[in-house]
Amino acid sequence: MDKQRVVTGAIFFAILLAFLIASIWLPQAMVIYFVIVAVIGSLELGHALRNKFTPLSYVSIVIGSLTMLTPCLVWYAYRTLGRWHILKKADLPYGPEASTNFIWLLGFGSLVFLLCFVLYAMINIGFKIARKGPDHLPHAVAECSTAFTVALPLSAVVLFQFAIPHGYFWLLYALVTPMIVDVSAYYAGSSFGKKKMLPEVSPKKTWMGFIAGLAGSVAFSLIYFLIFFRGDFPLLPANRIVPYSLLTGLIIGLGAQVGDWVFSSIKRWCGIKDFSKLLPGHGGIMDRFDSVFYSLPLTMLMAFFFYLLKR
Repeated sequence: MDKQRVVTGAIFFAILLAFLIASIWLPQAMVIYFVIVAVIGSLELGHALRNKFTPLSYVSIVIGSLTMLTPCLVWYAYRTLGRWHILKKADLPYGPEASTNFIWLLGFGSLVFLLCFVLYAMINIGFKIARKGPDHLPHAVAECSTAFTVALPLSAVVLFQFAIPHGYFWLLYALVTPMIVDVSAYYAGSSFGKKKMLPEVSPKKTWMGFIAGLAGSVAFSLIYFLIFFRGDFPLLPANRIVPYSLLTGLIIGLGAQVGDWVFSSIKRWCGIKDFSKLLPGHGGIMDRFDSVFYSLPLTMLMAFFFYLLKR
């Protein structure tokens, strides 16, 4: 394996781990980390899409991507509801108001994000047309689409920190599962994969790698859920956690691989190999987080249904 790739990967993982550890006591730490990801990622996407749309405004794309922070308004307004991004076993079970608070915070936070992004898109498109004419409408739409691609999944990071019970562990799951999928698919595909799956998108993808990625995700989910999501309300007993963990593992495993395919397609469409050279041996931030951009919103969706299940 390329030594440079290993060194870069180790440094990158160490930085992520430092923010994860800090966020145990300071939930805002992971928000700060992903603000950096949003800025760099949106610049990389914008740079790639400039091969198809010229010109694109980097400033507009970055501003749009930072709408991921708008659920913080709800976080601040309802800060008196307490901190539950990590549930302590000693404090369980929670009272019946936990379900009401969860639905309200998640719903209100998501609504604020969507309304703010729609407002940004309307202003951006209107300003672009008024300033440069109707011929620039496709460029304005491309800017908004690029920003939404970044902002939507990363808004989930903010919601995990205050709106979702045990949100720290849901976020950790959304970050780690794509790694498990990637490693499982890589080793199974390189060792046993023969039949190509998507040769026009990613020539190295095989059916064996795809199946191994799903299997790795399902196995990891079962173990992870039994450790972190089993217990008194609002957690689940063991007999109910098993089927839900298997279903979640299957969905996130599939979503992580679809994310990889989608961003690989964007690179091929734009005629580039990597989104940038920021991470030697790996490419850019978007090359590292392509799967995570799909696992984050899907994990939030599974967390939503998890807490709606009858205990």
